Amino acid sequence: MENESFKIDPSFVGTWRYKNYVVDVMDENHDLALNADGTCLYSWSRITVASWQKDTYWESKGTWGYDKGNNRIVTTCTTSSAGKTVILDVASVNKTTLVVKQEGSKKSVTYKKV
Repeated sequence: MENESFKIDPSFVGTWRYKNYVVDVMDENHDLALNADGTCLYSWSRITVASWQKDTYWESKGTWGYDKGNNRIVTTCTTSSAGKTVILDVASVNKTTLVVKQEGSKKSVTYKKV
């Protein structure tokens, strides 16, 4: 990351998965891989009940850092081709669980370490 205030915090390093449940969708997974070298990958995939196949998929690679002053994970990944940059306000983190809100969202989501 360009800003020196962003650091790689080992508390966040790893692959995290958020399972979302949506009407008429059998499975929707959001994966966030935060690597110790500062690279990251954000992806999501969706399987619908109607097709039982992976219908939709997105993957974005970039860099990340932890902004301790604002308690947020800042990445250069995006949520879709026209989506927002993945910036996550951290509610809590431990060895197995990461609770965050996408910047601007009112809803928290819980990622589990894979």
